Amino acid sequence: MGDKATLLPIVLCVLLIGGFANYRRNAHMGEQFEKRAFAGLRTADLDALIQAYQSEIERIQGWLGNEPTQSRGSKRRGDGHIDARIKRFESFQQDAHRWRDVRRQVLEREVALEALEKEKLLRAQGLNARWRQILKQATSL
Repeated sequence: MGDKATLLPIVLCVLLIGGFANYRRNAHMGEQFEKRAFAGLRTADLDALIQAYQSEIERIQGWLGNEPTQSRGSKRRGDGHIDARIKRFESFQQDAHRWRDVRRQVLEREVALEALEKEKLLRAQGLNARWRQILKQATSL
């Protein structure tokens, strides 16, 4: 009986120390759980927001098309030729700036969509409760 009585506290201490060490090792998970911009949203609102972002990204990408390229003009020389090339270049530059701005909007929405999907995944795993987050940190290898 004496051996079993001393073995139990030793096993409990080893488990507690191991769990604490594992919790500290997985501290980066805690940062992931804390930095959640959409944690306050209800699940239905989260799903609606994901749908809205996906449809907006698809709509913009359909309009976006390919990156503009500068077309080659004719090789003729003359005073009017320089002016035409300058106008073509200005037009190309405006198209490129417009394309770049729209592409930036798409990328920003894709980043927001990724954060929304990560929040949805955390909720699906049940990790929106703090005690489950701590348990996950302590038991993850």
